[in-house]
Amino acid sequence: MRRLGWRADADGSAGEALAGVLVALRAAGHGDFAVLLDDYAAAAERVARADLGHLGRPAGREDLAERVIVGTVMGEAMFSALRRLAHADALCRAAGPPRER
Repeated sequence: MRRLGWRADADGSAGEALAGVLVALRAAGHGDFAVLLDDYAAAAERVARADLGHLGRPAGREDLAERVIVGTVMGEAMFSALRRLAHADALCRAAGPPRER
């Protein structure tokens, strides 16, 4: 987080969750997956900017609280679904053009 210049609490719940994932990857024999951390961080920064841009619209306190909750829960679900779709697309592209039947 220091290297990225992030001003978030590394000891907070998100930092601890990230550390847990990295430990679990290493324990499962996939510690090399951590080389993607910078790419994931760049994508997370872009998504965070989009989220905050959406929240930046004028709103009352209750509306803002609702948008934060909905954005967190539904935004993560939306991003996860988009990621799965992108994986499917990348796999299809890697396999080359479809064969004629």
